[in-house]
Amino acid sequence: MCKSTSEDGFETSTSSITGFLDETDLGVDTISDILRIEDDISVSWNGVRGCCADGRAQSEVNGRFSTWRGNKISENSSRRYRNSGYPGATAQCRSSGGGGWPNPPASCSGFVTIKAWIEFV
Repeated sequence: MCKSTSEDGFETSTSSITGFLDETDLGVDTISDILRIEDDISVSWNGVRGCCADGRAQSEVNGRFSTWRGNKISENSSRRYRNSGYPGATAQCRSSGGGGWPNPPASCSGFVTIKAWIEFV
């Protein structure tokens, strides 16, 4: 994780997202037998603290990806699921406040876009 503080007092940081690959070997003979769907999935979250804590960004991405994958499987129910995944990415996070009165309340937010894909035969 990398942190910095801006002139307006906000702390910004990054968190690494580990890529994911779920692969099932269905013995496909040719690439033309495969339907591949790719989407950019934007994921954002907020809270009081810990938006870029180890595992928080990964957990948010995993949850959003699982929902997207389930929707694509339902939309393509006439085909057999082959595999899916996304490459690694870097989440951007921002936090501010806290420390009691007269400071503003603590808050944080995070954001990342992943390039997800899923394949069917």
